[in-house]
Amino acid sequence: MRQKELEGIRIGLDEKSTEVISFSVSCRLDLHDFFCNRKAFARNADQIVAFLTAANPNWSKKELTDMFYTHLKLTTDEVLARLEKDWDKDIRSADRNETHLIHMGDILTEGIVKQFPDKFK
Repeated sequence: MRQKELEGIRIGLDEKSTEVISFSVSCRLDLHDFFCNRKAFARNADQIVAFLTAANPNWSKKELTDMFYTHLKLTTDEVLARLEKDWDKDIRSADRNETHLIHMGDILTEGIVKQFPDKFK
């Protein structure tokens, strides 16, 4: 089984902050392992949401959780379509996920602008 691993991705609040999130993502070319890792993906999403909502009170935990879980669902749809070699479904899934991620970026941007209004005059 081929495996690629990305480790030690660190996200800090700012250059002075000591609070960081470290996470590791394993990508395996195996359908069984993909489904076994879904719980780990959800846990990772929960950790990211906890970090973000602690960093910015303008972001709703429920809204971010819903957005991250939707992203995981859309990504799963895309992976399954690709594994099934259903290229039309793969493209549709990727397009839906792209639209969702753009919306997610808008929500995150709104929270940043609310947190630092003087920086966006």
